[in-house]
Amino acid sequence: MDHKTQAHKPRMSGIRLKPATCLAILGPVALLALFSGPARAGDFTDPKKLQALKAKIGAVDVPILDPCVDPGPKAEPCRRRALDRAKKAFLEAKTKPVRVLHLGDSHVAADLITGMTRDRLQTEYGGGGRGFIHVDQLVGYGGRRQTKGDGDWERDRIVDAKEKAGRPYGFSGVALEPKKKGAKLTFSLTPEDTRVVVYYVPQAGAAEVVAKVGKAELGRFDPSQGQSVAFELPTGRGKKSELVLEAQGPKARIVGLSFESAPTGLFYDAIGPVGADARVYLDLGRDSLQAHLTAHDPALIVLMVGGNDALKSRKGWTNLEQVEKDHRELLAVLKQFAPNADCLLFGPMDAGDKVKGKVVSKALLVETRDLQKKLAEELGCGFWDTLEAMGGTGSITKWEKAKVMNGDLVHPKKPAGDLLGLLFAEAWLAGK
Repeated sequence: MDHKTQAHKPRMSGIRLKPATCLAILGPVALLALFSGPARAGDFTDPKKLQALKAKIGAVDVPILDPCVDPGPKAEPCRRRALDRAKKAFLEAKTKPVRVLHLGDSHVAADLITGMTRDRLQTEYGGGGRGFIHVDQLVGYGGRRQTKGDGDWERDRIVDAKEKAGRPYGFSGVALEPKKKGAKLTFSLTPEDTRVVVYYVPQAGAAEVVAKVGKAELGRFDPSQGQSVAFELPTGRGKKSELVLEAQGPKARIVGLSFESAPTGLFYDAIGPVGADARVYLDLGRDSLQAHLTAHDPALIVLMVGGNDALKSRKGWTNLEQVEKDHRELLAVLKQFAPNADCLLFGPMDAGDKVKGKVVSKALLVETRDLQKKLAEELGCGFWDTLEAMGGTGSITKWEKAKVMNGDLVHPKKPAGDLLGLLFAEAWLAGK
């Protein structure tokens, strides 16, 4: 994130944060690491530098495992593999919108890893725009600046407290609700944006919301019914134009927006609640989750959890048996609510502890990776081994020595995030 001006950080006065759970999971250093994402769309590390970094730290090309889900007779090849539908859909992105929904953890909270993946895949298949961000996304994510009036909005996040489990967030994990008439949300637009889709969860008695760009009113919507509303953006509006959502009263529960530049192309939408594990996504209210997955209709769902599952297992808050149960249940829910989507498990990164002055890999990462790989093969999902792509167990030593990890030895700095995103994208392209 660009920290050059104070305006680049959402104003949070009047909203009490509850980061105790996140601090317990990640630590204060890790939370600071979330703000190292791209300052603007397309602001990525030079490819030549990434290749040099790859060689320096021992990162390698790892193929995406694509298990057979419909084996033919012995004399015939597999009739369908786990990712066949998504691969076919990607090839059709020049004629229709195709969405990937990447459900991750804090590694993608600032669009690290996923930003480079999006850029590479959109270069190959054609891009439809920046796509979906949750409504309270921090500044710098995809080049957007979001502000809200001090104390005018109440923030509700799935990760803040256990009692949030079951509350409606769609798939974003975050909601903002106005406290009074006239409360505004402001988002900066890029010249490429031609359309915006606002996602909300309907609530009885919710007051109307007006969408504006400058003095021009785009339209109004009733957030007591429906799930989303689209607005065409005016042309010739200038480089510093802003979208304003103005509530005409309380109760409008807004959860995200999709910024789009073309009616066709590939969208790579990333969600990354701080401290997320498989259980966090299971805690999302099922009705709104199903409704928004249906409206979004992704061709591929990437599930990038595991690091926090391993962490909680180390702390004794859960165990690998329960982690496996959580993964099974979550994959079943996603398959039920998004039956047209293929699934892909994105394995946990290597992460480190300092022991007697040496950096060593954290415990239970390999075991968590192994159970994810087993489930992918059993349940018909693709699998990408992030740990092996980094260079295998113990690779964190080289990554730390190269100074591409943050001080927590968990979160990558931007060049390392870009490298991982590129390795994943190239693995997808190699198997297309």
